[in-house]
Amino acid sequence: MEMYFWLFGTAILFTGLGYYFRKSSERELVVSVVESTIDKLIQDGYLKTRGVGNDMVILKFNDKTD
Repeated sequence: MEMYFWLFGTAILFTGLGYYFRKSSERELVVSVVESTIDKLIQDGYLKTRGVGNDMVILKFNDKTD
């Protein structure tokens, strides 16, 4: 029975830690993943762009202009 209390306490502790770390870095993680995904799609040629740096624009898929 004592082991169940120990396991329950550990589960509560790590659930709390996970909740704390998720809250503090969730937005930064999402932004990082989206940015790296879009950059990789541009590198591989799946997304067409116009411009450079902050002036870069992703073109619509049916846009025929280069």
